[in-house]
Amino acid sequence: MTFLQRFGGSLNLNVPCHLIVIEGVFLERMDQSLKPCFIKIELPSAADAADVVQSISRRVICKLRWLGYLEVGIDAAVATGDDPLLDNEPGLAYTMAASVKQRVAFGERAGLKVRRIGSSFGDEGERPELTGSLCQCARLFRARQY
Repeated sequence: MTFLQRFGGSLNLNVPCHLIVIEGVFLERMDQSLKPCFIKIELPSAADAADVVQSISRRVICKLRWLGYLEVGIDAAVATGDDPLLDNEPGLAYTMAASVKQRVAFGERAGLKVRRIGSSFGDEGERPELTGSLCQCARLFRARQY
């Protein structure tokens, strides 16, 4: 089961996927007149998670190059400066950019950091702790310079 989160605590654009998955598969044995059997599988290793992150990263960079957002023909991911959304829908582009940067888009506080109520990730420079063995995505993202 997948749940798509559309925004963060300050109504900023934030689209992670939350997943609930079973730790195994059901083996259908109806042809043998037997009930389905659940077979538990091993959890992915840190290396498995790193492989998935690397694969996704390569595909995203390839797609961004194909769309013209990144330079083609060089190994490093370098932005072209071309933004069709900004050309065609500048208001929407500005709003999305402010949301991603956690900045206020309009009004007297435009450009300032979004105010937060309570203590949660993002308050006063708070950063999440990478404690689990499968935190490869965050580590890889921090290590890359886009």
